[in-house]
Amino acid sequence: YVLEWGPNVCDFCHEEPGWNHSKNMGMWNDEPDDFFGMHSSAMVIKKWVEEEDVKIIVAASFYYQWDVYHMANRYPHVAFVHVGGWLTRPNLAQIFPKVYQARYLSGIAMGWYIKKHNLPKQIGYLSSFPLGETARAINALKLGLDMVDPDIDIYLTWMQSWHDDRKEELA
Repeated sequence: YVLEWGPNVCDFCHEEPGWNHSKNMGMWNDEPDDFFGMHSSAMVIKKWVEEEDVKIIVAASFYYQWDVYHMANRYPHVAFVHVGGWLTRPNLAQIFPKVYQARYLSGIAMGWYIKKHNLPKQIGYLSSFPLGETARAINALKLGLDMVDPDIDIYLTWMQSWHDDRKEELA
């Protein structure tokens, strides 16, 4: 099983394209010391709020957490929702589906398929970064497999990237 740690701080994500996208665009005076930089999404949010009078912003990517956190402070009259993070403010809520439940059921189905077809008891698993979210998904899959056959092994490779076609081919 993969150890889970928290909070889900992605210390190494700053190497990903886009994470430091606009670090040099200028710093906000309420920016946390460990803030890696800002996506262009902050500029989109600014435009929506100031020019189009949008009152609810939903950010559906882990990447946008710091942008939404900052912009929620800048626009306290706007409701913000972020999917997949851990930061909150009075006008910023966090939501996340229980993806691990589906992974658990997938593990059971995969275990029965392996058993029924007498396949090797080995599963390769590519995962992006070792975050709490990814660890929970892997552990849930393994728990599902264990319900059918605890001898099925998972061979895990951390890609250290959210998307890298070349690394995926090599793995």
